[in-house]
Order: sequence, then structure tokens, then C-alpha cells
Amino acid sequence: MSQLFSDRTAPRFFERIIDRNQTALPPDYLPEAPGALIASEDMLRAAGHTPNSRRPRGWTPLRPGVFRKPIGNQLCLQVRQCGNARSDHWTIEIVHDPGFSQEWAEALVCAFSGRPIWARKYQGAMRMADHCHPLPRPPVAGRWAKAR
Repeated sequence: MSQLFSDRTAPRFFERIIDRNQTALPPDYLPEAPGALIASEDMLRAAGHTPNSRRPRGWTPLRPGVFRKPIGNQLCLQVRQCGNARSDHWTIEIVHDPGFSQEWAEALVCAFSGRPIWARKYQGAMRMADHCHPLPRPPVAGRWAKAR
């Protein structure tokens, strides 16, 4: 008789769902998003992150709580700490910096709910950004959405 179920459990993609009133999201940042999703260890591992991973190559600090990686003409991947220096929420963004014009960003969001996908550590957020640029790849069911 064949085994119908595996001993392994299905991977969990999100560790936590956070309502907007529990986040540091400004009102003009993804105003339609009802909150945020925290990527699970399973999702981060699929993106190449392990618990003791260092910062991936190409990423440099811009200022405290913000790291960037150039990806093209006037484009950078960016991970940013939400809220204060004690926060364990890191956004994943593509920043369009046209120089003399105002910069704007696209956030990695869930393709179904529109909630931004965050990571608990900057190294994990960086791996997710690298994994999802230019287009999110499995297992991330995401898309880039204009954030500000």
C-alpha cells in the first residue's frame, strides 16, 4: 500500500500576519494594504537565507537602518527598518532615484492580499530582495507595487 501522507509537513510561507494598526506603516505607504506579512524561515531558506547568513555581496549601508544595492540605471534594491532601531521588521523595496526628481519606491507585496512582505532581519530581507528581483520567483507569490 502506498503512503498517502508524508511525514514532512508543508512549508510555512508566512510566520505572522500583522494588522496595519500594529505596524509602523505611514498612511501614504501602500494605503490599500491592510497590514504586513512576515516571511517565515521556510520562505527565507528558499530565497537562500540561513539563520547565520551574513550580508550578501553588493549591499552597503546608506544610513542606520537602511541598506541599498545598485541594480541598474537609477535603480537600487533597498531594505529598510520599520519604526525605530529596535524594530525587527524590514521592508523589501526597489528604489527609483532619478537624481533631481523625487525618488519613489516599489515594495514587495503578496500577490493576493497586497500586504507588504517583510523579514525579521536585514540579511533575510536582502536575500528576499535578491531572490525577487526583477520578478518574484517561487515560492514567493509576490509582485512589486508602487509604495510611495
